[in-house]
Amino acid sequence: VYLEKNGAVMPYRNASARGVKDAEKSNIPKIISLDSSQDQVSLKFETGKNKIVEAELYYTLNPKQFDTTRGHREEWFKVPAKIMNGKITATAPPGATHMAFVMRDSQNFMLSSEPLPTYGQKDVGHRDTQVLENGYAWKPGLYSLIKYAKSAKSEAQNIKELESKIQLAIKTYNSSQVDEDSYAKVIFELRKAIRNSGTSQGKSLIINRFPTDPLY
Repeated sequence: VYLEKNGAVMPYRNASARGVKDAEKSNIPKIISLDSSQDQVSLKFETGKNKIVEAELYYTLNPKQFDTTRGHREEWFKVPAKIMNGKITATAPPGATHMAFVMRDSQNFMLSSEPLPTYGQKDVGHRDTQVLENGYAWKPGLYSLIKYAKSAKSEAQNIKELESKIQLAIKTYNSSQVDEDSYAKVIFELRKAIRNSGTSQGKSLIINRFPTDPLY
């Protein structure tokens, strides 16, 4: 009752833990594929096994390129995801650089869109963005940030700067050869232009998660 009253998250079951029977493991749905289109990210999972009863999208805004604390401060946030007919979908938050789905099945086993290391496999100082092979990296969150910036144009005081950064971001999004540092730079510059636009969007928590860090 105390835990429920205070909103504590109860632990999930770990399929790799001792005592989990093979029959239980075989009923845990496997991830079939990951996909993204514009600002939509999704995955497909096996049906006919344990039902997926809960899903969330975890995302980070600050990989190493944005970090002023020696590359060890990756903070992750979460948003709800939709579950329907063997598929889970979510909208990438504006400026999200990497994402992963975390799910719970009907037997309380945890699943993730990509394998995540346990505490014993990786020390507490590792960066999860380097562990994820896919991570819906860069483009979905950039697309979402471009949409968010466009929504600010109607009330922007400095429309020239904002439009310039939007066009650069669109060019980067459409390019087939962009490195991570370039993605990071264009996201940083577009965030900055939105904050300087004098709009309600510029004051939103979406782009002001870390107001004391000048890189944001």
